[in-house]
Amino acid sequence: MKLNTVQTALDFSLCSGESVTVNNKSYNVAGIFRDTLTKTDFCDSILILNIKIFPRYEMDTLFEICKGGSVTIGSSTYFNAGQYTEYLQTKAGCDSIIRFEIKIVNFAPTFSISKDTLKTFNIAGASYQWYECKANEFVPFFGATNNTFVIVKSGKYALGITYKGCTYISDCIEIMLSDVFDLQEDGFYFYPNPVVDFLTIESKQQGRIQIMTSLGHVVRDSEIFEGRQEISLSEVPAGIYAIKWIAQNKIKYFGVIKL
Repeated sequence: MKLNTVQTALDFSLCSGESVTVNNKSYNVAGIFRDTLTKTDFCDSILILNIKIFPRYEMDTLFEICKGGSVTIGSSTYFNAGQYTEYLQTKAGCDSIIRFEIKIVNFAPTFSISKDTLKTFNIAGASYQWYECKANEFVPFFGATNNTFVIVKSGKYALGITYKGCTYISDCIEIMLSDVFDLQEDGFYFYPNPVVDFLTIESKQQGRIQIMTSLGHVVRDSEIFEGRQEISLSEVPAGIYAIKWIAQNKIKYFGVIKL
């Protein structure tokens, strides 16, 4: 009597963590496997199992975008800062999880003036461009790409800073050379610098000062009256800050160090 052997090929596609059971045997790794079944007619049936395992993805990532920018994950688009989770499927149909955080790179460039030199903070990884403001346009100064810039004439100036791929430009500030409009002629004094707890202001006119971080966040906003007064900086973290002095429709910037 002649016995016939039957050979059958079976293909299985699994996602990572899944298994398949054939002939009471469980398989959860990729590979080619052989199994033999004995039928009632005593003929062997050989199974060839081709098992492929496709990965599931689970990842955490951070996106830093510019103000007004967006991030698209799958079919969803995100505009706001926050923490999010997306559930996606790969081409093989395996579920994947993406947890991500979005941060908005948003800052306002500020600068001060000292002896006809415009200065801003030196930020690692940032690039700079100084502009002259003419007829509502920003005209770049060729080669003015450092965090300091020496002016040779009175006028309106602005600063552009590019950081983490985001570019922001400050407001146009009218600057006059020190021999025309200096600190003493303006009648505005502040001391000590560096300051520990209290900043003393002496002014011959009424105005307003704003003390700002390098990112343009205002930490103190005070109306200044003629005479002498003190501003408490005891709760302000140590660092370098910009003082914005506004008086008689003129704006000037100075630097102050908080210890």
